[in-house]
Formats: sequence, structure tokens, C-alpha cells
Amino acid sequence: MSSNQTVGVDFDGVIHSYHRGWQNGRIYGHEIPGAFDSIRALQRRQVPVFIHTARTHTRGVAQWLTEQGGFDTAVETSADRPVTFWNDPTQLLVTNRKLPATAYIDDRAVRFTTWKTAMDDIHNALTGVTSGPGVVDVVSDAAGPLGRAIKYINNHGGHSLANSIQVRYGFLTVRVYI
Repeated sequence: MSSNQTVGVDFDGVIHSYHRGWQNGRIYGHEIPGAFDSIRALQRRQVPVFIHTARTHTRGVAQWLTEQGGFDTAVETSADRPVTFWNDPTQLLVTNRKLPATAYIDDRAVRFTTWKTAMDDIHNALTGVTSGPGVVDVVSDAAGPLGRAIKYINNHGGHSLANSIQVRYGFLTVRVYI
């Protein structure tokens, strides 16, 4: 595997459970099942892996990875001489910067293909609506009753996305597109 095939992995929510959210910087959680084994599998394939975090205390993240997962870690410590690329497959670099990588694993990422799909995904993240069981997509003719209802809502101060509306019925979410 070429050393330019680096993978960046987010810490909170991907490696560390972070199940109570931000707790004043304290690292309190456990490993997300499969995280350590997956990182080790990448390292066995000679893929350099760095851990990126929004936390300013990267030494604490490195310590947790060493204590909980047995990893050999390096910490980016100098803002004067920041790491430009990470290409050591034997150590995990812990940094609070996004370094160049072939792929990033992040629980809060929106995969970019087009701006429309990115904005749809962001809307879904903000409203808690996802695809899958319990979500029904309906396509309606703009002149039909559902299309007229969306236009009415838009024209009277309601909240819908340009040509769509979402309505929740208990556990079911209905998305209507015109």
C-alpha cells in the first residue's frame, strides 16, 4: 500500500462513544465496537492513520487510545512546525487539524456529490429525518392537492423546503415532493 493512502478518523462518535456529548473536555466513554480492530486492520495493510478531533487537548486523546486500545501514538505538538502529511503506518497521529487523506471517517460528515443532495442531507440532519423504515417519500404533481398544500404553506409563513414538505405522524415521517 502506498504511503499516500492515508486515512483520517474522527475521535468522538467514531472511536470514542461520546454518548453523553461534550462533558467539559472529559473523555468518559468506551470504544465504539469495531473501531480498534478496524484501525489495526488498516495498519496491517500499511495504511497510515491519523486521528482528528475538535478537542484542543490532543494528549488526552492519545493517552486514551494508548490505554484503551494499546496503540502507539504520536501527538502533533508544535503549531510552529505542524505536520503536513502523515505517512507512518505504525503509529496513530493525534491532531486537531484536518490533514490530507484519501478518506475521512466521521460520524457528522455529509458526503458531497452535488449541492442539492448535500443540502437535503443537511436538512435531514438538522430535522432528525432520515431515509429508511418509518420514512415515506411521496412525489406529487404540483397542481395536485399535495402540491397546492405545499404552495399554501410556503405562501403563508409556514416551513417547507421550496418544493417539499415533511409531516410527522408519530413514528412515521412523510416527505412530499413536487
